[in-house]
Amino acid sequence: MKKNQNPLWRTFASVRLAIFLLITLAATSIIGTIIPQGQKPGFYIHEYGPGLGKLILFLHLHDAYHSWWFLSLLGLFCINLIICSLDRLPYTLELVKRSGILPPDRLLKQPFSQQIRLKSEEALARAEALVREALGPKAIVAEVEEGKLFYLERGRWTRFGVYFVHFSILIIVVGALIGGIFGFQAYVNLLEGETSGVVYSRSDGKPIPLGFEVRCDNFDVSFYANGAPKEFRSDLTILNGGKEILKKSIRVNDPLTFRGITFYQASYQAVPELVVRVKWGKEEKTFNLSSMGQAKWPEKKLHLGVMRFLPDVHGRPAAQVWIMLEGMNPMAFWLIQGMENPIKTPKGEIKFLLVSAKTKYMTGLQVKKDPGVWVVWIGCILMILGIFTVFFFSHQKVWVYLGKREGKPVIIVAGTANKNRPGLERRLEGLVGQLEEKVQKEGK
Repeated sequence: MKKNQNPLWRTFASVRLAIFLLITLAATSIIGTIIPQGQKPGFYIHEYGPGLGKLILFLHLHDAYHSWWFLSLLGLFCINLIICSLDRLPYTLELVKRSGILPPDRLLKQPFSQQIRLKSEEALARAEALVREALGPKAIVAEVEEGKLFYLERGRWTRFGVYFVHFSILIIVVGALIGGIFGFQAYVNLLEGETSGVVYSRSDGKPIPLGFEVRCDNFDVSFYANGAPKEFRSDLTILNGGKEILKKSIRVNDPLTFRGITFYQASYQAVPELVVRVKWGKEEKTFNLSSMGQAKWPEKKLHLGVMRFLPDVHGRPAAQVWIMLEGMNPMAFWLIQGMENPIKTPKGEIKFLLVSAKTKYMTGLQVKKDPGVWVVWIGCILMILGIFTVFFFSHQKVWVYLGKREGKPVIIVAGTANKNRPGLERRLEGLVGQLEEKVQKEGK
């Protein structure tokens, strides 16, 4: 069959190009695995130095799998696969459609062929029953020249196994593109009792609306004897329009999925909640503090917040607090629950008292939406079927001719296979042995 001689077509139909692109994609994937992905620019400057850090950012190695050059390589590989398949498909179709009825002389040119010379034509009739039994009812029987030809073909469809593999790769790429374009990877941190209707992109931190709300009802963590976390669990509730739709306790590797968005248990953080009483002269005010923010006393132009928290200092909780007054540098000091601490400032003495302290937990959730995941799974299944077909099935053709050649009665057994030829040859040698034994035994 005449092939397309267009130079560009021949380039993209090249197996060498496919191998080069595969090796390049594998190498760049390794780079993307070694270099941490999705971090802020300052991370790479700090970790790799100004020169290498800027090079990583310039080449988009910090987001390798979404970079223009990686997507270009992937696109070239897909084009290469399509053209390779289209270039070889006509030849494969010709092989599949090709008639298996061949003259006796052509049978002797097959990869396996053996000829048995007989003493009489009666031996042909005796051999025919054995041939019909050996080849089964699916064998085609045709009259050719001076005899009968028995033809059996198996696994014709296996010729298309490689195309299943090519097609499955394209489906996986399409699924990945669907996930990359219409999906997202994000995170959200929720305190116990807190509700959120948005999550934040892991790549740029931008808020992504969910279209519903997620609430953390409770968080529980258990520890090993050495203090390492054993298991942490978040009790989540999905709300839509203020109504509770779904409740589930999620753990590591046991996520919650709603409307194609999956929430994974990723981390947690202990967050202190403090009640601090401030007495300034005859005025007194109570503040609720947490490590997530700061409090203000506008009339006094006082700002205060929490720096550190220790749950047990001599049997009592303690917190390191910072304060800042207008026209004065920030100050930091420790408060122990129940013990008033007077702090002298340029504006007078201020007394601070840690009234109470308790620890709440904040759960860290990874949030993922990937609408292309089922397309990828379909592609993977097709790939497994294609690879299984390519490696474990073969296209086999078997011929047995019973008739005359050069005026003498003969039996010709021939066969070919695109894979596992030794296995086919052993089967045909066994058939030849049975025919010789039957013909010689009954001919005596």
